[in-house]
Amino acid sequence: AVQRQVDLTGVTVINPLAEKDFENRVNQLVELRKSKGMIESKARDIMSNDFTYWGTLMMQNGMVDGMVSGARHTTADTMRP
Repeated sequence: AVQRQVDLTGVTVINPLAEKDFENRVNQLVELRKSKGMIESKARDIMSNDFTYWGTLMMQNGMVDGMVSGARHTTADTMRP
């Protein structure tokens, strides 16, 4: 942001892996996708490597108003779980 002179005043940047709710979000993903065969180890791997899932769960839980995605993900991948 500094190199591009972008003002991030009022923006909170998070690292999902360091968040205290990480395990809760893993469990939530398992519950939401269990009919599709989701298990805890797979959910943990997904949540550790694809932060789009974290953002989508934040939206579902009312923690954010929206997210910007899609440059590297399909629309379906952006809005799943």
